[in-house]
This record gives sequence, structure tokens and C-alpha cells, in this order.
Amino acid sequence: YSGYYVSRDNEGYLLIDRAAALKKAVQKDNAAKIKLTSDIYLSDIPEGELCNTFTGEIIGNYYTIFGGRPEAHHDGAHRGHGKYLFVYSDGASFSNLIFKDLSTDTDEHSNWSILTSQAKNSVFAGITFENVSVSAKKNNVGAAAGYAYNSHFIDIKVLYGDFTASGSYVGSVVGDADACKFIKVKVDHNYKTIAEDNSVGGIVGHARNCEFEQISVNNCEIKTNNSYVGGIAGKAVEGCQFRNIDVNNIQCSAIDDYAGGIVGDSDKSIFANIEIHGSFVTVDGKWVGGVAGNSKDSHYLNCVTDDQSCICADGGGVDAYAGGIVGYSYGEEIAFCTNSALIATDDNCAGGIVGYAENNGIIEDCLNTGMVASIKKEKVIEESFYNNYKNAKPSDCTRKTYRGVEYFVRNLELGNTMDISLGGIVGYANKSSVYRSTNFGTTNHFWVGRTNFGGIVGRTWDKVTIQDCLNDLEIESYGIHGIVGHIEYGSVATIINCVSTLPYYDYEGEKYNVTNLISQYETGVTKKQLASGELVSILGEYWEQDLGNDPCPTPTGGRGVYHSRTVENTYGTICLPFAVKSDDNVKFYLLDKATKSGDAVTLHFSYVEELDAGWPALFKVTEPGKITLDHVGNEWALMPFSAGTADAGGWYIKGTFEETVFTGETAEERYYIADGVIRNAKDTPIPPYHTYLMGPNIKDMEGKTLNFVVEGGEPTEIKLADLNQNGNFNGKTYSLMGTQVNENYRGIVIKNGRKVVRR
Repeated sequence: YSGYYVSRDNEGYLLIDRAAALKKAVQKDNAAKIKLTSDIYLSDIPEGELCNTFTGEIIGNYYTIFGGRPEAHHDGAHRGHGKYLFVYSDGASFSNLIFKDLSTDTDEHSNWSILTSQAKNSVFAGITFENVSVSAKKNNVGAAAGYAYNSHFIDIKVLYGDFTASGSYVGSVVGDADACKFIKVKVDHNYKTIAEDNSVGGIVGHARNCEFEQISVNNCEIKTNNSYVGGIAGKAVEGCQFRNIDVNNIQCSAIDDYAGGIVGDSDKSIFANIEIHGSFVTVDGKWVGGVAGNSKDSHYLNCVTDDQSCICADGGGVDAYAGGIVGYSYGEEIAFCTNSALIATDDNCAGGIVGYAENNGIIEDCLNTGMVASIKKEKVIEESFYNNYKNAKPSDCTRKTYRGVEYFVRNLELGNTMDISLGGIVGYANKSSVYRSTNFGTTNHFWVGRTNFGGIVGRTWDKVTIQDCLNDLEIESYGIHGIVGHIEYGSVATIINCVSTLPYYDYEGEKYNVTNLISQYETGVTKKQLASGELVSILGEYWEQDLGNDPCPTPTGGRGVYHSRTVENTYGTICLPFAVKSDDNVKFYLLDKATKSGDAVTLHFSYVEELDAGWPALFKVTEPGKITLDHVGNEWALMPFSAGTADAGGWYIKGTFEETVFTGETAEERYYIADGVIRNAKDTPIPPYHTYLMGPNIKDMEGKTLNFVVEGGEPTEIKLADLNQNGNFNGKTYSLMGTQVNENYRGIVIKNGRKVVRR
């Protein structure tokens, strides 16, 4: 090739050590299989792509493709090559390559990159881009591809990059991605990633149906002069997934709307195990969040925004929404999320977790330790509130413990506020609910005009439920009300089992469905508080501790979350959202297998030392009475699991975290156990944190037997109730001695000619 000798290895790969030979090889055969045996200097060939469409494979063997000549020393001063290597990559594979000192730009076309203009069904693995620059006057800019469809990007690094477009869709890896996977991608010290128009992200400008796993973006400026900017993606739609993401020390900003530490705008996406550290996320318009600025029908689990971050919306007189996790939330489920950042807005609403929540959104088991404030962005910057917030010393803070983790809750003096709604958890709630959430953070404490401050929710509109929540503010702030700042006249608000260390408005009792609301300042109220955010009274009892003179109480006696129940029999069923351990007083058993013999089905249960969160089980107590089960570890289940049996007619057990009532045809296949009899669960409430049985329709099971075998012991026989007798068997019941006994008798009895063990 071009005067260079090219050999092949035993696997048929071309062994190439020159740029000219590489170009000749792919032009001669666009499906060529190539291995590099040396660094490549693209200045050895004229500018322009190597070939139009590449469908082959290039294994780089960790050699470097340089833009300049060897004598340039690769300090960036002589970056060369003015075009991507391939126009199209279709079914191609690139691995173990390093691109360095490369610069490419266009004023004519979209889809601009270092490697390939457009990628389809291709794989990019083990590729590093260092000191590269990509610029386009139109759309779609990224180091690996301008546009990518159904392609995988695995173990990708982008270091000291510069990516800009006068149009839209700019990312450091891909500009516009559709149905792609990004796994183990690291972006660090990019000088800038900028779109003059819309959609710019630290990884992808615009993502549709994409997966992001093990992603890290650090020390970057990501900016749009219009809308949609995110630390990972500017816009994520059609069911994107983001898991195990770290964002550190980025400046992410939109001149107009939609900015987030992960995405600017989300639709039907999943976010799990997200961490935002030391970052400044801001919009000059509206909709900004620590994770997502604007979000619809998405799910958030275990997302954290740390106390070195600032989330700021400067609406300029237009409605602005700022939230520690989501700015504007429409129909979201947000669970086990924590915000410690400064949340600032100059207009409308801000919340420690969500700025504005509506359309049946659910915020549960969340914690805010950050400050929620009404400040203009210029004031945040000019008067260094952000820096003061970041640099506040521990002596300026109150230390509080939540689920075994210590938090420093900062308290800064701030100026006057405006017509705005601020909430420790949600700024403005409309047809949304907040459960088991805690606010330790502070807010502005100067009440000017029509400002609504609430420890949990700043303002409610319609059909809002706030349950099992704790507001424990650091200071007594005039104008800040313990649970809700303002309930809109005529709206439906339900507040249940909430506790505040600050006073609150008179919520007019029955009018707003307020029950069991406790304030430290109420006359005659014992100074006890709920450990909200930790599963509280819904489990049956309060977790109590004496407030005393400590403004920052922590759990006493090492007690964390627990479940308390009075057990009338030796056996019971259980399903908890946290893990528990067997001990001398109580032992847990998981469904192991099922067998069937004639009319009898036998469920076999095996002993477990530790019952994982969310798993349904049987438990056995040493003696009936009140039991207390303490949590183990910090793992939490959002929903109960089911233990199925493929054999034995399809019987299995399932847990429930909430009181459950079954109706309709499906209810005929659900059962509960009471008084030694399996009863149909139709129209019968199943208590929370219990399990129920699912199996064949009871009409087909009448007179048949279900046996329980625990730890290889003797079968415990439980009869299916006779529907015509409202669950009661015909005939009398006798002990083994022949004495007639009533329904309260426990032990082995004879009923309808059968032995039955009553527990």
C-alpha cells in the first residue's frame, strides 16, 4: 500500500503502521480487518476522510492516532487533520485506540466528529480522545460520532476536549444518539461543550431510548445559549436510562430554559444511583434541577446533590422552578433522594427536592439538608453566596444524623424575598403527594409580601397528601411554617402524622383533612418527634426521642427503623421494605419450593438468617405477643417482591407495603390466612407489611388442602374455606382426646374427619 509493505497475521488482520497505508487499505476494502502496529500521524496524508463507508474492524492495540507530525511534540500547538476519518460506520468495530492532538471543523455540514460522521450498528470500545477539538456551523457534534444509531460506546475517555456547534446537539462523545448504549464513559477537563442553539450534554447532546451506565463527568463547562443542557445529556426522551452516574465540579448553564446536572429535559426516563458533587447548574430562564430541569413520567431512585453544589433559576420575572433533584416534575416517582445543595430562584417556586410537582407525582423517603432561598442569580454570584455556602465551616453548621450518615446543615443570612413559594421538600405541589420525607435545611427567614414558606411544602393547590413527614429546621424563622406555607383556598389537602419543630398555620382541621399534626410549640404536647423519612407511624408506632435542649436531636440508643406488631399465633406473614435478622425470639422462612399430590398442595419454607428487603416470608415467634423488628443495613425496597412456584399449580406468595383490597375477577385467585383457614381475599383488606397467597381460582379448590412445611418439619394442614358457609367449615371440631373445642383452641384438632394444626 503506497509503497509500504503490509503483512497479515494468522487471523487475517492487516498489520498497518502508516497513515497512508491505513487510507489505502480501507479505500480498497471498506470491510477490512486492521490492527495497528505503530502510532499513526494523519499529517502524512492529505486532509479528508479515509473512506466513505467503513464496515470493517480496527484494533488499535493502544497505539495513538495523532493529528500533527512527530516533531510537533503533541502539545496541541500543531493539531492537524480537518475532517472525520469515516463518513459512515455501518456495523463497524473500533477498539483500543487513542486519538490525540486532533482538530476538525466545518461550516457546511452537520454530523461532525473526529472518528465518524454517522455510526450505525457499530461498536466503539476502549477509545481515548485527548486534546481534541470539534466544531460545526450546523448540528450534531461529538468526538466519536456526530450521529449514532444502535451503537455501543464502552470504556470511552474524553480528556481536554473542545466541542462547539452554531446549531444544536453537541456532546463530548456523540451529538445525537438513538437507541445507543454508553457504558463506563469518563469525561474530564473539557474546556467547553457549547451549542449556540439547543441540546448540549457532557456525553450526548440529544438522546432517544439510550442507556447510560457507570458514567463520570468532571471539571467541565457545558453550556447552551438557548435551551436544554445537562451534565450527561441535554435532552433525554423515549425511555432513556441513567444508572451509576457521577458528576463532579461542572458548570452547566442555559441562557434560556431547561438545565440539569444529568439532563435538561427528561421524558419517561429512569435515574438510579446518581451523584452530583460541587457543581453549579443554572438557567437564566426557568426549569433547573440537580438531576433534571424538566421531567415527565420518569423515575428517580437514590439520587444525591451534595452541599458543594448550587442549583439556581433566574426567571427574570417569568415563572422559574428550581429543585435539588427536579425543577419541574410531571407525574414522577422520586424516592430515597437527598439534596444538600443551595437551591435558589428569583421567581415562583423552589424546593429541596422538587420545585414544582404535579399530575399525581410521588415524592417519598427523601431528605433535604440544603438551603432553599429566593435570590437572583447575580446576587448568588456577585455576593458570593454560593462560595460562602460551599466554604461554610462546621462551626457555622448544625450536625444532624439521618440513617447513620452525618450532615452539616448550613445557616446563612439572606436578604428579602419576593412573591414566591419555598418548601424544604417541594416548592409548589399540585395533585401530588409527599411521604416519609424529612427537612433539616433552612430557607430565607425574612417574610416580605406574599411569600409562602413551608418546612415540607411551600404551597399546595389541589389533591395534595403530605404524610409521615418531619420538619426540623435549624432556626426559628419568622414566616416559615412547619409543614405547609400556604394551602390554596378551596383545594383538597390532606396532612397526616406530620411533626415540626416550628409552629404552623391553623390548617382549619377537618376542612383540610389534617390529622395528628404535632408541633414542638403546642401547649400540652409532649416533646416527641417522628423519625420521618425512616418509615414511621405507618408501621404502627412512632420512633420517639426526647428533644430536650438539643436543637439537633439524633436517634437515641442506636435505634433506627423498626416494625412493631402484636402476634396472636405462633406463625405470621411479613414483608418489609428493609432487611431484618432472625434471632432467638423470631425466625424467618422463605418459600423454597412447592409440591403437589392429589388434592393437596404443599409449600415448603426454608430458614434464613437475614430476610432481605421486600421479600415476603413466614415468621415464627417463640411465643405470641408484641414483637419489634429492627432494620439491618441501609438497603431499601421500593416495592415488594413475589416468591413464585412454577410447579404445584402456580401457587406463590407476595408481599404488600400498603393496605390492599382486591376486587373483580382477579380477587378470586388471592387469599389470606386467618384462624387456621385460607380465605378468599375479595373485598377484604390485607394489612400493610403482610403477605398474601396467589393461586388457582378458589372455586376450583374447594375441599382441597394446602400444607405448609417449615424447615423440613411436619406438614401444617390448612383447609380451604367453603364459600357457601362464609369461610366456616361444616361440622364440629374436636381435640385429639375427643373433646369438642371452639375456634380459639390451638393445636392439632379433628375437623371433618381430618387432622388440622391450628397455630
